[in-house]
Amino acid sequence: MSNCNCELHFGVITRTLSPDPTGRSKRLVFFNGCIVTLIPPMVPIRKNTRLGAPVPRITPGLNIRDPGPHDCDDYKSGMPGYHHSVDGLKLACKAGRLDQVRFFAEGRSPMYLTWGLHEALDLGHLEITRYLLSAGPFIDLEAPFIAARSLSIPIFESLLEYGWDVNNPGMGYRVVLRWFLKKGANPNLGAPSNPSGNRGPNENSGNTLNAAAGRASVAVIDMLLEKGARIDNSAALHHAVASDWPVTDRLGMISHLLNVGANINYVHRDEWFVRESMGTALHVAARLQRVQEAKLLLYGGADVETKARGGRNALDEAIKL
Repeated sequence: MSNCNCELHFGVITRTLSPDPTGRSKRLVFFNGCIVTLIPPMVPIRKNTRLGAPVPRITPGLNIRDPGPHDCDDYKSGMPGYHHSVDGLKLACKAGRLDQVRFFAEGRSPMYLTWGLHEALDLGHLEITRYLLSAGPFIDLEAPFIAARSLSIPIFESLLEYGWDVNNPGMGYRVVLRWFLKKGANPNLGAPSNPSGNRGPNENSGNTLNAAAGRASVAVIDMLLEKGARIDNSAALHHAVASDWPVTDRLGMISHLLNVGANINYVHRDEWFVRESMGTALHVAARLQRVQEAKLLLYGGADVETKARGGRNALDEAIKL
């Protein structure tokens, strides 16, 4: 191989090749038994003039996918044992080696950096997370979900510092949820009422309370209500009845929701598909044949005659089954 120099850098053997047709020199990198290639990126990085650091790209709708062999400039056709240079960055992040992360990340594109960010967030590597955020990755929809697994508040503080919005979608572990709310997350903000058209978030959504009623604890319900969640926006009772939790947990959630003001006869219509209707919580209990839940709702004053869209009451639902 002509015009080739080898060097050892951060424990990684690199070999510089002659320039390709674009005039860019390639480096083969041997890292942890993998062969990867690096090419200086052609995409310029925007600078933060105040801090002198690259600005992270906040891309709420972006889904990062595994690049195919022709999706990145680092592809080298026909090389046995080839792995994308992304592998080197991910391995360095997993190992917690900031020196090697710097080596792989220097001058790279935002999408490339996002792969490393996901690894650092997942393992709670704060120093590496902060370094990658300063380098300017996409902060995509997956980032807060991955970060939530670490249950690390400093990780979320770092995301916030580098431009992440706490009202972006995320996960609701109690410690993390408390931090979100403290930082101004709106518990009444949800997906657009209608998915068609270019509509913004729904500011009178019950999505958060619905999710909490079906998947969380009464403590989370109380936390959301204390921060202004409006129970009259939600179908929390419906979601509690339909929850996959054990029956005793479902009954406890239903009782708690009734105690904090949930409307037992609220007729819920699907926000996205207006012709569909879940009816009342009693309709849901009848539809799912949840006898204990139906008894509790009837004891609490549920009206058997309340009709869902389409004209059926809860008794009709039970007879239909």
